Amino acid sequence: MNTLSGYIELNLGVLSEPVPFKFGTNAYALFCEKRKIEFHQMPETGVFGSNIVALRELYYCAHVSAMRSAGKEPLSIERLTDLLDEYGDKGLVDAMLQSRILGFTLKELAQGGKEEKK
Repeated sequence: MNTLSGYIELNLGVLSEPVPFKFGTNAYALFCEKRKIEFHQMPETGVFGSNIVALRELYYCAHVSAMRSAGKEPLSIERLTDLLDEYGDKGLVDAMLQSRILGFTLKELAQGGKEEKK
């Protein structure tokens, strides 16, 4: 997994190739466009909490982003959701949380774009 771009591939059983996901700026832009919201409104969707529908939509947007980068057609949201239900989504949350958007992690963005001092 490339943690800076939030790129991860999952082996989802019946498919011959791993399924890619990329939690970068494009994935979040797609999610916001689909939901007709601004980026700062994302937490209100429950995507970072308990709303499984919103989380799966973000996973799908990350999949679309990765496939577009590779010049390939993404799976349908229904097919992807079925595969994730059957084979699990292990690693996707970590990829999402460790990725950087405009140079910041989600935690840093939540703090107003301030980097933590170590």
